[in-house]
Amino acid sequence: DVLDPLVAEVQLQLARKNMQITFALVGLDAEPPIVASREGCEIVMRNLLSNAIKYGEPGTPIAVTLGRPQRDVLIAVKNRGANIPEEYL
Repeated sequence: DVLDPLVAEVQLQLARKNMQITFALVGLDAEPPIVASREGCEIVMRNLLSNAIKYGEPGTPIAVTLGRPQRDVLIAVKNRGANIPEEYL
């Protein structure tokens, strides 16, 4: 519900860099319910996707994974590109 509209927003940026976003559930059969502010989730995911495109290498995929290693839900966005310098982490 949150990701589909955000991916639609960045389609032009993705096309310009010849990138695609892939989605995967890790250790899950279905998306788990997430109890959080929809607006907050949209802000965070928009920022993560935007940065993944901006700093990713052209022609490489961006992987979004959703998992549940413990009680919490883990959402990861990974791209291929230069690492963030240690002092900025």
